[in-house]
Amino acid sequence: MLFSEIHPFVRYVYFLHIYPTDVYAAKRPLDNRLFFMYSGTSEISVEDKTYTLSDGDALIIPSGFKYRLMSPNKKATCIGVNFDYTKNNASKSKPIGPIDAKSFIPSMQLEVVNFSDLYEFNSEVFIKNANSVTQKFLDLESEYSCRLLHSDLTTSCILTEILTAFLRMLREKDKNDETFIRILLDYVKKNMSKPLSNADVAAAFNMHPNYVSSLVKNYTGMPLHKYLLHLRIQRALDLLGHDVATVSEIAERCGFVDIYHFSKAFKKIVGVCPSKYK
Repeated sequence: MLFSEIHPFVRYVYFLHIYPTDVYAAKRPLDNRLFFMYSGTSEISVEDKTYTLSDGDALIIPSGFKYRLMSPNKKATCIGVNFDYTKNNASKSKPIGPIDAKSFIPSMQLEVVNFSDLYEFNSEVFIKNANSVTQKFLDLESEYSCRLLHSDLTTSCILTEILTAFLRMLREKDKNDETFIRILLDYVKKNMSKPLSNADVAAAFNMHPNYVSSLVKNYTGMPLHKYLLHLRIQRALDLLGHDVATVSEIAERCGFVDIYHFSKAFKKIVGVCPSKYK
């Protein structure tokens, strides 16, 4: 499954208060769990790892993964979300509690999703300092609890925004990485009229070509050659609609080796040949 294909179904959203006197047994959820620490600090163990969540931290636990809430030193409050990545089991709309770890059978799970382009989400996902989405979690809880008309559509959209924000946080590990990739992509955009390969871009930044390609894919979802093609076609669409230049001239200005390759790529992506579009 591709991340772009998700259509989340939000089954339950709630404030969870965790007290020092609470004792929790190990459980396995039948749908996915998302915990966002709203205030305080507490630990959650997932399989053989233990995560410490403080204000603004989040943890996604896939269905079937064993987890256990740990007693905090002081009261902690998190926002919990039970959800599916698809709407295949939307008919099961009532909250479904986790199963005791010893009684769990894999066939009980509502869905098992494996992302082909987002390996991080195939296991538990720990996101530090996700304070920027605090309001989205509050909006999600409010929308779910109010149950207004078509709230299921709204909660799905909000959760999609949250998951997308998490994806970007995972891929943009720190501000320096984000600044660098923006500089690199700006270089590609400014030089797309020239022949550009992984090696050309890598040489400009004194990096290995394979690393450049994987870096671009992490941030854009496309390897460098596809990202470059995307830029060139977008530029061609603009020129064909507003420029008096010939199709051959536009092909050259957009970095295509000849009009044949331009026409072939353009028709494959846009659906019509450049001359007809113009």
